[in-house]
Amino acid sequence: MVRFVRRAGATVVTVLLVTALAGLACLFWLVRHDGWLVQTVATGSMEPTVPTGSVIVSRPVDPGDIEVGDVIVFRSPSGATVSAGADGVFEATEAMLITHRVVAVRGSGPDLSFRTKGDGNANEDPWSVGADLVRARYVAHVPRIGALLASPDTRRWLFLGVAAIGCVVIVTEGRSVARELRSRREHPEAAPGDETVPATTSPTDE
Repeated sequence: MVRFVRRAGATVVTVLLVTALAGLACLFWLVRHDGWLVQTVATGSMEPTVPTGSVIVSRPVDPGDIEVGDVIVFRSPSGATVSAGADGVFEATEAMLITHRVVAVRGSGPDLSFRTKGDGNANEDPWSVGADLVRARYVAHVPRIGALLASPDTRRWLFLGVAAIGCVVIVTEGRSVARELRSRREHPEAAPGDETVPATTSPTDE
């Protein structure tokens, strides 16, 4: 029973580790080849929906498909002043990416634009976002993990932790396989039809 529990636990850890690595590989491929974005949220303008320090994942979107209520990622309009919720107000650079919710869609075609607002802000953003500034639409986020990943020490320990888990899984599975093979060598099963027939003696006349 103990052996079964250990093997089951090792199998679960293996599945979780492989799934996590596969997910990371898939996300890396999407970012590299399909234009997906992975960012760390630096301000509280989208709280409580997206807490400060979260890592968000967004995918490319046709501006014509954007609707009111969507959370989009866009380049900051030139000279924009951004309200960051409880973090105050600051002047954005043109290279800055902002993640806010669409509260209005205006125009169409080349005149298409959007009004946006951070969930944690009291007022709408003081600009219109042109379709050419839109980069992606929000898909999901992992709360608070961005602050941890930003630390070199955390990244180092995270890598070592994953590597250690992988080593433990490999060693555990290797020992289980070795024990199984040794058990089979020590207690070979008789092949079908190869059963030993008990010896018999015939009575002799005295």
